[in-house]
Amino acid sequence: MKLIALLLLPILCFAQKFTSEEATFSNLKYSVTLSATITIPNDVKFPTVAILISGSGQTDRDETIFKHQLFKELAEHLSAKGIAVVRYDDRGGYKSTGRSVAESTSYELSEDAEQIFFQLKKDKRFRKSKIGFIGHSEGGFIAPMIAARNPKVAFIVSMAGTAVDGKSILLKQNRDIMLKQGVNETAVHQYLDELFEPMLNVIQENEDDEIAKSKIAELTKNYRKDKGANSLVSAMFSNEKYAETVVAQIGGVWGRYFISTSPKQFWQQVKCPVLALNGDLDLQVDHDLNLFAIEQYLVDSDQKKSVTIRSMPSHNHLFQVAKTGSIMEYGQLKEGLSDATLSTISDWLLALK
Repeated sequence: MKLIALLLLPILCFAQKFTSEEATFSNLKYSVTLSATITIPNDVKFPTVAILISGSGQTDRDETIFKHQLFKELAEHLSAKGIAVVRYDDRGGYKSTGRSVAESTSYELSEDAEQIFFQLKKDKRFRKSKIGFIGHSEGGFIAPMIAARNPKVAFIVSMAGTAVDGKSILLKQNRDIMLKQGVNETAVHQYLDELFEPMLNVIQENEDDEIAKSKIAELTKNYRKDKGANSLVSAMFSNEKYAETVVAQIGGVWGRYFISTSPKQFWQQVKCPVLALNGDLDLQVDHDLNLFAIEQYLVDSDQKKSVTIRSMPSHNHLFQVAKTGSIMEYGQLKEGLSDATLSTISDWLLALK
């Protein structure tokens, strides 16, 4: 059986029209080693290379969400079409080393992806290749950071990339998700305006997490007292436990940077071609708000001819064909990335001049 398996492997790679190899990349500034997979199309000299940047949270190279391996699907599709792809485990998790994502800002994460870009430029197989970035969600916020400081970045594909500050993202996200769940609209607006946004302000203004927790606990106590059963704060949490949960999810080094930083400053410096996609059912990164912002930033910087903006009908945040866009629906859907998403990205990359 072992002999048969060994004989079948090269046949499988040939049938797939690409080969896979393991690689590591270093960011010496932060003592980070990134463990990666490179898929390389067979018989294509100096192929276009896409570096994949995942969304928020400690994510593996396949961007595994529920049962779906979104980046593995994307990489294998692109490489079968003649495009090389690098996907990597985020720093501090899986086979990569260094501080965790939660202990790093998005800007620091952008320096990891940037080092991959620099090191690929030195690889003789790609020395004449167009090399750029495909970023999903937070990755679509990170990609323009890199392109803004590196004019040799050949392209950006933003998949549900954030284009307004994190506070605006979180307020819109929570509003849309709760309304989709049928929560009373008046209660939703009261919660967001009188508790959630003030909590974000506390996190933004206090670098000490313990001080932030104390202030948020007090805010929660007063809000609950005022709203009673309509507070939308679960009874299973004490005020202190609720504050601890909020700070754990949104606070810390990563959260403060995300809440406070507007991507506008980076997008306005981007000079390379851009493909920006969003699902019109995306409840995490609103398609109207963010696609409009990206287009406006690039038009303002005279990049109108180099940007393609596309809203994907009936697609959710993971670019699955969906019915509701609900987060709970992600794992219920059988398919991962839609064929329309895959072909839109590969067709656009292959058409680059």
